[in-house]
Amino acid sequence: MARSERAQARAVEEQRETTAYPLTSGLEDRNSTSAAFIAAGIGVTTMGLLQFIAELNEPFNDALRFNEALGPYSGKYTISYLVWLFSWAILYPIARAGRISTRTSLIITAILVLIGAVILFPPFIGLFTPE
Repeated sequence: MARSERAQARAVEEQRETTAYPLTSGLEDRNSTSAAFIAAGIGVTTMGLLQFIAELNEPFNDALRFNEALGPYSGKYTISYLVWLFSWAILYPIARAGRISTRTSLIITAILVLIGAVILFPPFIGLFTPE
């Protein structure tokens, strides 16, 4: 009797392994979308860092004036876009090779966006500006 129960349990396990639907949430997948998520987080953090440094250093803020009509925001956005694009280009082959899971990329992205948001928050910048 114990032998037939083991065989039945083995059959159930084999059926689970061959089921057409995945038994995971999909966050364990490893695909190139992970690169886009992380690159977006890097872009947001770059924007935050540029804004933070510009608020503390007037010559740096003036150096970011790529277009006089837009002021220093033209440099901040241009540099942030270039960093985002460059980081995506670097991360894409890494993610495509399956080295970054979707779950890991979402965690990294959330941390980077949180850092960027805190750095952009005016009261945080006010902690470092002399008044």
